Order: sequence, then structure tokens, then C-alpha cells
Amino acid sequence: MEYILNESAYKTTNRFKINNIKLDLDIPDITYLNPVDKEFNTKIGLSFNKYDDYTYEVKENKTETIEYKDGIGRVININFILGDDTDNSIHNYEKEFNLILKSLDDTKCFSYIKINTNIDSKHFKINVINLLNNKSDSFIAYDNKVDGMGGLIINHIDLGGHFKVNNVYTELYDYSFNRINTIYIGDNNKLDYNYHVKSIGKETISNIITEGILKNKAYKQHKGIIDFVEGCKKSEGVELENCILLDDESISRSSPLLMCHEEDVEGSHGVSTGKIDKEKLFYLMSRGLSESEANKLIILANFNKIIDNITNQDIKDIIYDYINQVI
Repeated sequence: MEYILNESAYKTTNRFKINNIKLDLDIPDITYLNPVDKEFNTKIGLSFNKYDDYTYEVKENKTETIEYKDGIGRVININFILGDDTDNSIHNYEKEFNLILKSLDDTKCFSYIKINTNIDSKHFKINVINLLNNKSDSFIAYDNKVDGMGGLIINHIDLGGHFKVNNVYTELYDYSFNRINTIYIGDNNKLDYNYHVKSIGKETISNIITEGILKNKAYKQHKGIIDFVEGCKKSEGVELENCILLDDESISRSSPLLMCHEEDVEGSHGVSTGKIDKEKLFYLMSRGLSESEANKLIILANFNKIIDNITNQDIKDIIYDYINQVI
């Protein structure tokens, strides 16, 4: 059955072919984009009617590994509850959670992650590392509310999987911030990203930073929206994507949007798509590296800017090992 997924909250002209993604999937007992609930669909982009509920009270850094078996993977609803703390400095206080997704067999992974940092002075980081095999499909939706001088950093390391559909919706209130850092690898598959950050309160900060590579006829869509709502005075927002094409047949489509209903804000956006810089490649090869080694070094240099945001060295090593195998 063909499903229409990840519809953009603000449509562009149809000739851009980026307003949604259509996938032919055989998925029983799962409801997608119920037209009755338009508000929910605008926020999440993926709707599930069956899920397992996990609630974590994050008191210290934690790593959770979830392995999906054959068939329909379980849907994970993770509700993070952040407790009180006496430290009032948002930048000196941080809780970090690592979620690693693996598949033992070909499967479909459905994850709904809800993060609510509504307690004052909380800086929370979640690292989601997709290591599913290349025949497994992943559908990941984040629903976030950041309030009371809170901060949320999402590091989405999207390495494995076949069909990959990802959706992030964030509401920012007074003095809060959200950074969405994404790494993706497309290899003879389809990827669709739909990020929507709504700046509601004053003096918010929102960053959407994406680095990726495509090869072997991969197809990727990236929709990023920073929405400056009336009243979000002195808020700031940046959207940047860099996509490297490793062949002539891969396709990258991007739509970075800034929606502005407030005068006193700062926003910028940009997209860079193309092959590896020949001058960089020549320079590295002139220093004795082979072409493949030089390509890998350039790609890792781009990825490192995001991987360095992860604190746990064991998690970093897992990411580097995987990247070295597939590049």
C-alpha cells in the first residue's frame, strides 16, 4: 500500500517534489497521518496507534540499546522526565541520553520520542544512533517542548536502514534553545527529513545543522522550517545543510524555510550540494593519500563537527567504526 508521509507544514510548489514522500509499504495495524487530527499530523508527521511506553527519569547519563527482531519492530514512546537540581546555569548542567537502534533481522522500526524540558535551567542532550541493517526501515518522530530557560540538543546519527523517515517538531518558549544536528548516509535507498522548530517565546535560539553523503542512486529530501511566531522578540535561528554526492545518479532535494511573523528576530539559511571539492582532494592526494583515503578524510571532517557533540567515547567509536565500513 502506498503511504504519503512527512508532509511539510508549509507547502512549496509541486514541481519541487518535496512537500511529502510516498512509500509503498506493507504495514498492518499502523495508522499514518490520520486526516481527522490535522494538528497532530502537522507536529509529528507520523502517527502510530500501537506503542510500548517507556518513561525514563534521567538522573545521570544513560545509554539504552534497543534491538529489533524480525517483523514489525515495537514502537517506543520515550517520555523523559527531568528532576530538580540546584545548579541554575544552563550551560554548566547537562544530562545526556544515548539511544542505539539495531536490527537482528530485516524489520521496521517505529520510534516516537517525546521530550518535555519544562523545568527551569535544564540542558538535555539525546543522541539517537541508527545502526539498522540495510534492509530495515526506520520511522522516527520527535515531539519536543522546551521551556523555562531550558535547552535541548538532538544529535541524530542516521547511518543504517533502508527507507528512513524522520520528523522533528519543537516548541521553544522564553529563553530556551534547540539544536538539531544530523548526520546521514544514503546508499541506494530513500531518506526523508522534516524538521519544524517553532519559536514562540522571546530570546529563543534554534539551529538545524545537517551533514550527509549520498551514493549508489540514493534519494534524499530535507525540509527544515524555523517558524518565528509573533511575540518571539530577539530570537535567532540558523539552518545549514551540506550534502556530498558520491555519484551522478543520487538525488538531493532540500527546502530550508524561514517563516517570520515578528520583526525583531535574526534568521539565516543555506544549502550546499555537490561533489567533493577537487582542490581539497588534490591537496590531500599530493600529501600521499590515495583518492579513497582523501575522500574519507574530507567526509569525516564534515561529520566530526556533529560527532564531537557526543560525550561518550564508546558511542563515538561505534559511530566511527560504522562510518569507516560504509564509506
